[in-house]
Amino acid sequence: MRQKDSLLQSLSNLDAWLDSWKDKNSGIHGFVVHHHLDALEFIQPDSWTQSAAVLAHLKIFEKGSEKKFLQKAVKEAGYLAKNYDWKNHYFQNSNFEQKSKNAEIKASLIHNAYPAIALLKTALALEKGKQAARFHKAAKDCCENYIIAKCWNERKKAFTRGIAEKNPEFVLNMAANAVSALLLLDKIEEKDENLEKYCKPCIMQILRLQKNDGAFPYSDRSRLEISLYQSLTMQGLLEYYNKTKDKRVEKALEKAKAWLEKMLDTETMLFYHRMEKGRAFKYPEFFAGSLVIAQQVKEVEGITQGLRHSGIIAREIAKSQYSTGAFPSFHGFSDVFMPLFYPAEPGVKKWRDVIPVPGWNALALNALANFIPENSKIPKAKIKFPGVYKSAEYTVIEGKKEVVFKGKNGKIAAKWRKSADYCEFCTVPLRTGSGERKKHAIEALKRKSIGERAVSKIISAFLQH
Repeated sequence: MRQKDSLLQSLSNLDAWLDSWKDKNSGIHGFVVHHHLDALEFIQPDSWTQSAAVLAHLKIFEKGSEKKFLQKAVKEAGYLAKNYDWKNHYFQNSNFEQKSKNAEIKASLIHNAYPAIALLKTALALEKGKQAARFHKAAKDCCENYIIAKCWNERKKAFTRGIAEKNPEFVLNMAANAVSALLLLDKIEEKDENLEKYCKPCIMQILRLQKNDGAFPYSDRSRLEISLYQSLTMQGLLEYYNKTKDKRVEKALEKAKAWLEKMLDTETMLFYHRMEKGRAFKYPEFFAGSLVIAQQVKEVEGITQGLRHSGIIAREIAKSQYSTGAFPSFHGFSDVFMPLFYPAEPGVKKWRDVIPVPGWNALALNALANFIPENSKIPKAKIKFPGVYKSAEYTVIEGKKEVVFKGKNGKIAAKWRKSADYCEFCTVPLRTGSGERKKHAIEALKRKSIGERAVSKIISAFLQH
């Protein structure tokens, strides 16, 4: 099979797998395993996963003009519009890893900016009609009454993350996506109302925080430099550069891409997770996240010099795809904040490594869509259920309609129906939110008889994140 054909087949298979998680309204269900927590109990569709699928199908349509993909995007965008909260001005489940908690305190900037981008791009693709107007209206309301009204911080001259807190955090990748949403709103309304007032000041604040080596910190109060979030920050910078041709942004993108190139693990063709205080932390390496990074490198290749083999990276990662069409989550899983309790063991496949998460896979679909050539015709999917994903702790068995965990004793430890909103039952020990995580850490450290001073030092490190 030719290389370009293999990517087309990979994309088709992944798309078919994501379809197996959809309900009758085209909402994509799924659990979440992230580098800092597990969210397996609630599996309702969320704005992040849904938006990635919309953008992927729009890109596939753009590349090949097959109307069925535009129709898929419209149906998925319709789910977002239907689940927009007009009273509070945000999308339901607009926090990827905090599902079933729709209160404003859990709504997040990027999880509202991303669906606004998806709806605006769908409206642009449709050009006119009731659906286009509906999507435009919801996205506009979110941009004006949530992104600007609730997340713009005049003192910081930037968008903060939206989760209620006394000192709002300026998270760079979230702010960059907010800029993308506002630029799209201006484009569809044929004006530049937001460019000077919000977009330019925010972009300048992002550039101000860039390190000399090209790295962007996670936020204005974090020392973590995470490769996935570096690429998401670059997306917003690129949108701004395409609009303004600002040479400062061009230089920043060149430096940012050079930093990402240094983070490539040439053995796995995945990207190192992060840098912290000048030290590289290789694990956990994301499969989908590495595709997103490779995509972003490809996006900026037209205006910068350097790495020219992002397509090779994508094809190498595609070799890890399961027969079901999905991608695993991690290589060398480790908890970013609790490595003492969840250390990286790249030679051991853990359940968090092997489990395919719909949200990550939707991002992978969007990334792959950007690698396929123009005038592409997508082949018929070739996937096979059940998928059996073996790990050191559990065997994960995925059918067309359900997923089960089986322990070493053969007993079922967890079960989900894919189109349901909740897990049927789960006895798998999970990592929870930061507050619970710190409490667990304190108790566990005390059980290990670690000195009180060491406990305080470790908990202090947690609090900094």
